[in-house]
This record gives sequence, structure tokens and C-alpha cells, in this order.
Amino acid sequence: MTTPKTVRIKDRLYDATTGLPVSESDKPNKSRPTTSATTVHSRTQRAQTLRKRTVKKNVAAPVVKPQSVVKSRPQPGRHMDIARSKKISRFADHPNTDTKPAAKPQSKSDDIPARDHPSAVKAAQIAKTRKAVANQTAKQVKDSAITRAIDATPTKKQAHQSKKPKTKSRRQLWIVAALGLVLVISLAIFFYTPSLSVDIASARAGVNATYPKYIPAGYRLKQPVEYQDGKVSLHFKSTSSPDKFTIHQERNSWDSSAVLDSIVRPATGDNYMTTQEQGLTIYLFGEHAAWVNAGVLYTIDSSATLSGEQLRRIATSL
Repeated sequence: MTTPKTVRIKDRLYDATTGLPVSESDKPNKSRPTTSATTVHSRTQRAQTLRKRTVKKNVAAPVVKPQSVVKSRPQPGRHMDIARSKKISRFADHPNTDTKPAAKPQSKSDDIPARDHPSAVKAAQIAKTRKAVANQTAKQVKDSAITRAIDATPTKKQAHQSKKPKTKSRRQLWIVAALGLVLVISLAIFFYTPSLSVDIASARAGVNATYPKYIPAGYRLKQPVEYQDGKVSLHFKSTSSPDKFTIHQERNSWDSSAVLDSIVRPATGDNYMTTQEQGLTIYLFGEHAAWVNAGVLYTIDSSATLSGEQLRRIATSL
């Protein structure tokens, strides 16, 4: 039986095997051997192997040349043998390279002949032209340039034909411009020439209407002239005030007595004036007037302060 070894650390014993402290009762006797801690925990020795950096750099590792392996290529028309698996029931047949491939059925697209690209055609033409020019002499180049210039110059007939459309277009423009000018002038005459506008309205209404030669100062005709079947109305408005008066000319077969009984007396009773001038019997009542001449009944309705003399002068000027 071997005696257990102990280690003393700072006056205390520890079991060298288990590392547990030994109680006082278990203290070894003088015959029991003890070992110091420095003996058990010895220092680690240095490694005796060589370091990598101490190995000489000029020692090169032996180079092993790979053995050249020559692989034999399969001959054309033959295939490599493939290990057939038992699980595969059928393999595809190898194509027969000795026979020619079957011709494809022709379609509509195969019937279209192949055409060169336009760029390639143009490049070929340019190259051909350069080659032809390079083979020509200086005189031939000069003559060809003169011929091209003559061909490019239009003849008198061609120049005349080219000028015809331009002349025609100018003529059409002149016609359109003239028609436009005539239309503008007609509209200006119609709207700004009172007598002409009254004549047009008279013709459309079927009444022998006229424009008065006397108009009180400060009044002008309002355009357009109003008309309807058998009647024309001329409206005059003051340029400085809201005053206005209207001359009505209506187709009628009355005489002077009918005018008096139908228009004058129902409007004013016996409060009227009668004046005869140039074979006309003119009735004046207030700021109104009425008379008949050659199958036309004339009446003047006024909201202006027109005198009897002004009404008489208007009536005799029609």
C-alpha cells in the first residue's frame, strides 16, 4: 500500500492527487513523505522544435512534374460508349451521320429570294464609282462633270412648266384678294351709305321707300334698316342725347281723308294742324305727322322735341 502524498502551501496540507485540504487529524507523520508545491507545479519547458522563420528560404520544395495524359479523341461519326443502366428500359437511337438530312418542306418565306442590305448595295456602288473614276483620265473626268452639269440644268420648257403653278397660285391669290375687297366695300356701303341700305330694304319689302334729304342736325340713321313685307322703318337717333324719331313707310291705298279719320283723329281728336305743300296734305299733331303719297302711307313717331317746321321739312324731303 502506497502512502498518499501531500503538498504544503502556507503551513497547510493539501492532497497532491485530489487537491483537497488535509485535516489536522490526517497530518502525515515524520515517516510520511511530503512534496513541495514548487516540485509539483514545475515550469513549462521551451519548445524544442524549429520555428518556421528559422527555416532557410533558399530551400525549395521539390517540384513534381505531372504526368502527361494523352486522351484519345473519338473519331467523327462515332459516339462514346455509355454505361447502360438496368433501370432505363429504352435508349434513343443514335443519329445516322452517314445519310443526308431530310429536306425541309418549303414554306412561303423560303420562296422569297435573299436580298442584299441597302447599306451594302450603296457601299458597292460607291466602290464601283470610285474604281471607275480612278481608271479614267483627267479629260474623261472633266467631260463627265460637264455632262452631269448640263443634265442637271433645267431646259426652258421645264422652267416654264415649273413657273406655271406659281403663276397660277399668284393669280388665285389676286382673285381671292379682289373678291374680299369687293365684299368689304359692299358691306361698308350697305352699313354706312343710308340711301343704298334703304333701297335694298325697299326692294326686299316691296315698298317704294326713300331716304329723306333733310335730317335735323345731330341725328343719324341707325343701321341696319328694319323692313318687313310691305313696310320699311327708318330709325334716327341723336348723337348727344337719348332723343330719337322713326319714319315708317308702308304700302297703302288710302287717301288724305282716310288718314285723317283712321290715324289723326283717333290719336289727338281735333287737336291737329293741316299743311299743304307740293301737292301733299300733311297732318301735324303734337310731335307726330302723317300723310299719304302715291300709294305709300308715311308716319313720323318722335320722342324728341321736333318742331312743326322740322316735321314739315322731313315730310317734303321724302
